[in-house]
Amino acid sequence: MIPVIVAVHVDNGKWVDVPITPDTKCQDVVDCCREPSDEQCHLVHSVGLVEQVVPEDTYMMDILSRWGHNWPAVTFHLQYSEPVGGGHHLGTHQFPQAPIKDFGNWKKQITLLSEFSELEL
Repeated sequence: MIPVIVAVHVDNGKWVDVPITPDTKCQDVVDCCREPSDEQCHLVHSVGLVEQVVPEDTYMMDILSRWGHNWPAVTFHLQYSEPVGGGHHLGTHQFPQAPIKDFGNWKKQITLLSEFSELEL
């Protein structure tokens, strides 16, 4: 299977393109996107005005497959914050309610690996 490339928004309008395979978990994506010296962060997926923290052990393809052919409407970004009480309970972790954010003119780019090979560098 050819990996699907998903853009994860990290900071100041920047994103990291991450290849997603059936074995890719949320923690793999977080590890790929953040610097080791960065504070603790979590992956959040958004559809329209709804945001949800993605549990670390979730397979990324499961999230994309839930949306079927509409999966390009799903955006991902890193949320830098410490888990605190009073949030959504996901698995064995407590996460705060993620606020609704307006990403303005951010453009999510989803590209198949085969399309990258067509680009001239």
